[in-house]
Amino acid sequence: MRGIFRQGFGKKTEMSRRVDIGRGRMLQPVETTSRSRAIERQAPACTKYVQLAIAVGLVVGALITLAGCASQQSTRAKNSIEIESLRLTAAGHFLDLRYRVLDAERANESLGPGVKPVLIDDATGTVMAVPTTAKLGSLRQTRGVQKPDRSYFVLFVNTAQLSSGSHVTAEIGDMTFENLVIE
Repeated sequence: MRGIFRQGFGKKTEMSRRVDIGRGRMLQPVETTSRSRAIERQAPACTKYVQLAIAVGLVVGALITLAGCASQQSTRAKNSIEIESLRLTAAGHFLDLRYRVLDAERANESLGPGVKPVLIDDATGTVMAVPTTAKLGSLRQTRGVQKPDRSYFVLFVNTAQLSSGSHVTAEIGDMTFENLVIE
């Protein structure tokens, strides 16, 4: 595979071949000198440290990820729902709160028709309620049994004239969600 030959004024060079691993085809042969071979011999020691650093980084990253997952599970365990988004709608006159049910049994107990959810503006303390119309009733999904892993909505009247980026607190039944940012 490799042929050693003399070239020029007695300079000894060695031909080596390169293979494109992704496609499995031969590339042009490359000349290597004794100096480049010396550098190649030193490279594995450096790569060991690089590999060690990458391995340590991966382990630390995995531990941080697992710690984050554990903290999310502990906050989810006390609430039966998870807030997905809070957005302005209807030209800024309403706030659309979307949530996902995690525990259907607890969600049905704490989000029944008698529960009055409210949003509280963190800056001014203004309380915003769910509007009720004569024909539609309360502008939220309360009819029927709430099912796990489904999204539901609640509309609030924007009496505080909040805009995107404002912080609010949502009180829904016995659950409180603080520092929600309006998108």
